[in-house]
Amino acid sequence: MSNRNYLDLVLLCMLVHKRNNPPPETQEQREARFFREHEERRKEREERKVAILTLAARKVQRNPASFAVEDAYIGKDGAACIVYRSQNGFGGMNRGYVVQTGDANETAIMDHERGFTKAWNKVCLTGTRDLTRYAQYQIGQPRDR
Repeated sequence: MSNRNYLDLVLLCMLVHKRNNPPPETQEQREARFFREHEERRKEREERKVAILTLAARKVQRNPASFAVEDAYIGKDGAACIVYRSQNGFGGMNRGYVVQTGDANETAIMDHERGFTKAWNKVCLTGTRDLTRYAQYQIGQPRDR
């Protein structure tokens, strides 16, 4: 093997080794990656919470087929807040509200239950992340509704 071929082989091995072994992450890169992953997991939990709350609220309606989400968002402290319309017993449409607090027991409270007003005013007056289309998608609600 000539010196030229030997040098080419050594350079090729060095390039392959460098390509397969990227430089180690810096502390800043690790922190940025951790923050991104943490935010993605938080958003997934919020979406899951809104989806479950939407399906649960639809299930308890007199006519679940008439259930339509008007507004769904994440409020203060990670609470899920939903404004919906649904058909009442006389055939008319009523507006309803449901909140799932972000506290330890994750209690879901509908607008006719005790403690609703206090919970809604505490966590739902300032929405931080709009998930209306996501909630509407969960129940198969068309866009023009």
